[in-house]
Amino acid sequence: MSSRGWRAAWSLLRRAFDPIPVAPHGAHVETRSFNVCGRRSVRWAHALANGRTSSNALHHRRPRSVVWRNTERAVHGSTYGTRGYAIDNNTTHENTENVWETVVGLELHVQLSTATKLFSSASAGPSSKVSSSQSPNTRVAPFDAAWPGALPSLNKKAVELAARIGIALNGTVQKSSHFDRKHYFYQDQPHGYQITQHKNPIVKGGVLEFFANKTVKKGGSYGNDSGSKPTTPTRLRIEQIQLEADTGKSSVVSAVMRSERERDGKNYKDWLVDYNRAGSALVEIVTRPDLRSANEAASAIEHVQKMVRFLGVSSANMEDGSLRADVNVSVRRRDDKNIFGERCEIKNLNSFKSVRLAVEVEVKRQVSILENGGLVTRETRGYDVQNNKTYTLRTKEQIAEYRFAPEPDVPAVIFSEAEIDDIKRTVPELPNAALIRLTDLKGKFNLAPDLAKKVTGHPSTLQFYELALRSAEETVEEKTKSDSDTKNINKVFPSDVAHFVVGELVGAAKRAQVVRSANAPLAHLPASASPTLVGELCGLVSLSEITARMAKKTIAAMLVAEEEDGKYPSARQTVFSLFGETEPSVSQCGSTGGDANGSIPGGQEDRTLVELCREIIAEKPTEAKLFQSGKRRLMGLFVGQVLKRTGGTADPKKVSEVLKRLLEE
Repeated sequence: MSSRGWRAAWSLLRRAFDPIPVAPHGAHVETRSFNVCGRRSVRWAHALANGRTSSNALHHRRPRSVVWRNTERAVHGSTYGTRGYAIDNNTTHENTENVWETVVGLELHVQLSTATKLFSSASAGPSSKVSSSQSPNTRVAPFDAAWPGALPSLNKKAVELAARIGIALNGTVQKSSHFDRKHYFYQDQPHGYQITQHKNPIVKGGVLEFFANKTVKKGGSYGNDSGSKPTTPTRLRIEQIQLEADTGKSSVVSAVMRSERERDGKNYKDWLVDYNRAGSALVEIVTRPDLRSANEAASAIEHVQKMVRFLGVSSANMEDGSLRADVNVSVRRRDDKNIFGERCEIKNLNSFKSVRLAVEVEVKRQVSILENGGLVTRETRGYDVQNNKTYTLRTKEQIAEYRFAPEPDVPAVIFSEAEIDDIKRTVPELPNAALIRLTDLKGKFNLAPDLAKKVTGHPSTLQFYELALRSAEETVEEKTKSDSDTKNINKVFPSDVAHFVVGELVGAAKRAQVVRSANAPLAHLPASASPTLVGELCGLVSLSEITARMAKKTIAAMLVAEEEDGKYPSARQTVFSLFGETEPSVSQCGSTGGDANGSIPGGQEDRTLVELCREIIAEKPTEAKLFQSGKRRLMGLFVGQVLKRTGGTADPKKVSEVLKRLLEE
């Protein structure tokens, strides 16, 4: 035994033989143990403290009431000592929720959108669902397959994209960074090591501030989800951002049906490995353990996904592996703010829902172990979606087992101050900043938070919305200049344009099958539905020249319109082609060619609408008398009948004005 071990053993024995006052049942009795002594010393200490000094005392079962917590001030996941406290066996589950606190750290793997891989000229391929249907092992260079003599060549574009992520996260781009070899063997790692950045990453530090999504608290969450919207942002510190080469994709298949293996009746399994992904440029974002609930963890990943999409560095689709999340979960007593429990890493979570559920179920598992006197062991676990539980993959490797060594074949990455400044200028407005700008009560937009969140869901959606809003305002301004009577000219409301863009337009684009990516539905619309033309259509609605129902039909036609004489028809031309340029019929009253009061271009009153309103009043004489006697709520009945006869295309405001005038005659 080492000298440290002897000192630990002597300290344990000395404390065990100290006189201990007799305490009543359920009182707090403190015992100590050390890593070097293991579980036996814990049992021995309990036996000595309770007066059982025989050799059989070592085999006595530990009291159920003992729970364990860490005593060393250390970073998340470091080597710990432990200290146990006895709790009353009558403690209920509801009380334990106030005892334990969830601690979560993240390791996010973002596949960069580069044309070639990180260290070879092989095509990186599209990071989308389409790539999964490509033939396996068709995008593999000699270096990716670890052929002897093949040397790496660093991708400059990947370095710039990684630096852009670091700047967006307020990190410090290192002027000099180096690559290391991380040695481990796995089927999808042909080299036997991974080229990564461990000691000198490309970015150090940083912070991500975000508002956690609103959730309803459920029993057993052991977190800070109160069910109310947070008033202050959650602050997640970034430890480092490092470049590394991605691994291949492996899968296990059963070979029991193969004829050459059926002779002995045994169920063999084969490993199938696809190296198309091996060597792709990957950025790993390592955070500090600053998250305190499953909801905060999922919200943080969602904000990182939005951020990298705004930066244009990755598609960040969790379903196809462009964004992969590993969560490090531990629990601690709420009164131990400077102490972390032993962590377990849950690998390869591919959805926000999986992140929330995996963290919640892992926290419950760890709390159950601790409350029953056990110890949480450091290990790597997976998440079973079907059974909603985590399972052991392997015991966690210690850092020394990876045998990190400098990569001799890749030179250091050197940045000058001018190069860092150039990259900073390419960083666009981030989603959090855009969300604050769109929801500012004193600002131009003043959108509702939920609506602003949809608008900022993808940079292409935000850009489309702002261009369409500008076009709508220009359409209204042109009408104002050409019309001397401007009292009936309506103002363009940013919220109306936003609702049309993220609602009607996105829905029509999906029905027309012109959406290429579900995450960016407005990124590849045809020129016939450009932001300028869509904004013109919204301007016509603001001018009350057409109704919202007509705009919905018009946008569907615009999405499939064909080019004529080198250009596409304007929104006004499409409206006229659908509904005609002459005086509106009953089905169009208050719509095409009319102003805010439902008048036709000649300024004459829409007699068709008036005649229809007279007919409906004549059909309901009893309701008309009741309205005239003071039952004003019956106005909705008359308006509804007019809208029913006109197919919903009449202007409700104009209909109400005409009905009121006729009923009061």
